[in-house]
Amino acid sequence: MVFYFKVQPEAGDYTNFMGLDKYENEELIKYGFMEDIWFHLVKANSIQGKKVNNIDVVYTPWSNLKKTPSMDVGQVGRESREADT
Repeated sequence: MVFYFKVQPEAGDYTNFMGLDKYENEELIKYGFMEDIWFHLVKANSIQGKKVNNIDVVYTPWSNLKKTPSMDVGQVGRESREADT
């Protein structure tokens, strides 16, 4: 079951969807929309878990995600894009 919650900043209303494991993340990868932003939060459920105080948050437009058949469940890459010249 993918969890979701509403966020209401001043700029407007948003719904955030969150997978709790790689199988739920696979569903989010599969059914994203072009206007979605993909965030990867790694602290709480990572191998290092709560041992680290600071984490990096990786984010990119959903349209940048790249999923190939050789990737594991829940694994995703980022599409390489050349800079416009």
